[in-house]
Amino acid sequence: MSKISLCGLESKPKLNGKEVSLVKYHDDRGRWEVELLGSLPMVDIFTIDWNDDWYEPLDEDKYPSLRKEKGPTFKEILDGKIEKFKLADTLLELKVVDCNGRRVCVFDADGKLLEELAGGHIPRQGNDVNQKSFPITFQKDPPDRGTLAVRPSNLKFREDDSVEKLRLRKVEMAVGANHAKPALDGQFGELGPFQASAHRWEVRPDSGSLWDVKVDGSPAPVLMKSTEVCDESTGTALIDPVKFAAWEHHQDGQALFATVDFAKGQVILEDEPSLFAPSDLDLMRLWHQSKQMAPEKNDILQSLCKGSDVLTKLCPGQELTRKAFLTASDDFQELKPNQQDLAWDLFRRVDHNGFSHSRVKGGHLLYLALARVNHSCKPNSITADPKLEVDSKRNGNGMTHDTFKKALIAQVPIHAGDEITISYLSDDELLEPTERRQRTIRDRWGFTCVCDRCRSEESDALLRTFCCTGGAPCKGTHGGSGTSLSACSVCGVVASQVETRLSDEKMHVDAYLDFMKNNLSDRILLQGKALPSLDPLVGIVEAAAMSGLAQSHWLVSKARFWISLIYEQDLRSGLTFEHLQPVLELEERVLGKQNSGRVELLADQLVNSRSLAEAFGYYVSVLQAVKLASPNQRPGDSDQCNRIRQKIRGVLDGGGRAAILAR
Repeated sequence: MSKISLCGLESKPKLNGKEVSLVKYHDDRGRWEVELLGSLPMVDIFTIDWNDDWYEPLDEDKYPSLRKEKGPTFKEILDGKIEKFKLADTLLELKVVDCNGRRVCVFDADGKLLEELAGGHIPRQGNDVNQKSFPITFQKDPPDRGTLAVRPSNLKFREDDSVEKLRLRKVEMAVGANHAKPALDGQFGELGPFQASAHRWEVRPDSGSLWDVKVDGSPAPVLMKSTEVCDESTGTALIDPVKFAAWEHHQDGQALFATVDFAKGQVILEDEPSLFAPSDLDLMRLWHQSKQMAPEKNDILQSLCKGSDVLTKLCPGQELTRKAFLTASDDFQELKPNQQDLAWDLFRRVDHNGFSHSRVKGGHLLYLALARVNHSCKPNSITADPKLEVDSKRNGNGMTHDTFKKALIAQVPIHAGDEITISYLSDDELLEPTERRQRTIRDRWGFTCVCDRCRSEESDALLRTFCCTGGAPCKGTHGGSGTSLSACSVCGVVASQVETRLSDEKMHVDAYLDFMKNNLSDRILLQGKALPSLDPLVGIVEAAAMSGLAQSHWLVSKARFWISLIYEQDLRSGLTFEHLQPVLELEERVLGKQNSGRVELLADQLVNSRSLAEAFGYYVSVLQAVKLASPNQRPGDSDQCNRIRQKIRGVLDGGGRAAILAR
């Protein structure tokens, strides 16, 4: 858990290190109002030091007095303190501790001073109050929990490191004397991701001198078979974490299954591209690359689905048919007819199964392991691009070699035997009903999704919500599934005017989709055009509400999200915040997670309205979500994480909008 603790308090040193929660930042005083968490320390009232004059020998002949004149007794000093702090009626509530922090006895059960302390003599030996107990401190219970005003510099933020600990696993290498790298035998290292293309684990040895080092001097990773690596704590040999096996939903299909348990945020595997399609439509380079592939990889390539007979991903912004490519490419024309068939099938497979990469502008890459991971409308994993690490092998021009790896990361706990799935659709498309998702998948990839969500009759009821037909006082909703509506979720009334409501829903959905196609399509947004006027969207939302669509309906939530972006562009923070919330609630309800970019935008609006305590909570949740989705072995080592950290620090420092959002 992420925590805020106090530090640098000089007037209340016992509070240093105590955890607090933020309540409110007061701009007029430049102070945070915080609430202490956990048990509070006792409150010190006064302290009494040792005084040699207290000692009254029992036998003056045997133990002569140390001084000629006696000083005040312990009782006299204590009585003076009690009178000064007005504690006469609360002696039973006082706690007394010695100089070592141990409880000592000064009062009896009735609150009276012990007899031996009431006189001048205080024993030098024994288990109770004696010379070695001083100074002793009188304390009382802390007051009822309240708030405390502190400077921003007195707040220390410690982020949640559970993801880092999750990915930090120590292993012992057991390679044997006949291994190509015998020096690694019996040595320890840090376990990295499983490399799907090599069927090996990546291990970073603890010592760089064992095999090889990177340019920066750190140990270079080595690839090890599962049988060559043992868990450091148990000594048990590892196994391959995934396997491809027959898929129950398709006779000739395969699926990726987990052979071990994966926690949320754990990297399942990394994969390197086997083919690279350039962005300049020089597709014949793909044909030549395929000729260099190993036979076993080529067999996997041939098993991939070819998809549509039209290329779309390899040719952004246009659809390329075989006839058009034959006309445009002289190299393609020079191939024999059977070779043209093979080349075109290759292009279709890469177009259908390829991935983009954040460091490859416009290109398309084929990852043979990831290409065989099936789609689900509620996936348990995602793909991401690991941070480029400096390698020990460099090109002749001194540039770092980039393998363009892609990682597969668990987004929910996955158990051994579970199928591992990803979504081919965007987060926005996943917030649409089954019929629309199925149509999109058929148009783009040519198959019908059979995931649990698509087969569930109740799944659409979370997306298609209608106001209760029983009357205005009820806040419940009817859920839509196919051509029927469920009973109200609150009062249980049976829905009325079902046909009319469903007809109105279709009308508003068509109006929304038409507006999106003409004003907010990906093509238009990529051209950098300004967001359109919000009037048409507001009209759609108002008309939908008049027809009985609930505010939680997918259409209303998504339309209000686009309205929020327009308000954000106009710096209207309150309205941006108001219209952002429905789509985040929809994501949580349907997908079990929220888009971190939208949550960050929500936090930015809270900064604008100076609700810094709330903004802090949202930024912390964004940081954790980003780390859970990070493909890096060090999950917090990314530009996005650093940007969020700077915003968090800016909030704690009480900075203004410009100071925080410019970070």
